[in-house]
Amino acid sequence: MEGGHGVALFFMISGFILSLPFARKHLNKGAEVKAVNLKQYYIRRLIRLEPPYIIALILFFVGYVWVLEEYQFSELLPHFFASLFYSHMLVYDQFPWVLPVAWSLEIEIQFYLLAPLLSMVYLIRQKYLRWVLLLTVIVLSGIYNYYSVPPSLLKFICFFAFGMLLTDFYCNQVRFLSSASLCTWIGRFLFVVIWFVPSISNFYGYVTKMCMMACLFYIVLTNSTIKEIFSNRYLTLIGGMCYSIYLLHFAILSCLGRLIQNWSLATANTYFIPAYYIFFTASVLVISGLYFIMVEKPFMRWKIRRNNMTQLPWKKVL
Repeated sequence: MEGGHGVALFFMISGFILSLPFARKHLNKGAEVKAVNLKQYYIRRLIRLEPPYIIALILFFVGYVWVLEEYQFSELLPHFFASLFYSHMLVYDQFPWVLPVAWSLEIEIQFYLLAPLLSMVYLIRQKYLRWVLLLTVIVLSGIYNYYSVPPSLLKFICFFAFGMLLTDFYCNQVRFLSSASLCTWIGRFLFVVIWFVPSISNFYGYVTKMCMMACLFYIVLTNSTIKEIFSNRYLTLIGGMCYSIYLLHFAILSCLGRLIQNWSLATANTYFIPAYYIFFTASVLVISGLYFIMVEKPFMRWKIRRNNMTQLPWKKVL
């Protein structure tokens, strides 16, 4: 997926998951779906994301200042606090120094804050009008995304809107194909071909890949065979600790790369590439898994007052 497209898929999934409870309420014609408690919605986001993120920031800050000695304490401290409040991109107009991958988390947080407001689009009763509005956002933001450089919510809102559009389709039980078997084969085809669609410096390839990602995502949601494949226990295990993987993977790969270079191993020999892939992947999974168990998972168990937020519909979907 050419690396960065994993972020696009992540934003698309976030758009679906976060908008789903609001869509269920706004689009449901009955009264059995309770309104989302916004206070607990934000508390849940805070408990789920903040502790692992702050601990990772502290670890990397200590590593940069006292282990690697790449920065002075006074030099890196302002950047630490900017990242702590998800504002490094806004303040410095550059990727975070302490945790570079967190640029996408800063954008994600902005969407978390705006999701209840953006989900008011589901209050529009005419479904085709909703779809046109969401498609307009997708097209305009998608063009801006391709031709702009600085990351921002405006640049990436096309992917969140894609997820929101899929939410609308899902809640309205839209089926584009009546044949389940044909849908299954299309899902398999997309999963294989999507990896080989060139999209860097290729506008048409970029558009094609984004649409293929959205189609595959929706097929996973609506086709029982493809859903079962993606419900594999090992895939769901990795998916469960994806936040820890996200926070740590860049640092793990960087450290391993430095060690390999210091050991003067044959990094230029192409025969070693498969071995390096296996070694890097295994290292990321093991270290991130330990972080997930020791840091992230305990905070996932924190309880807030039981209401509809603990019975979110997507738990029945994914």
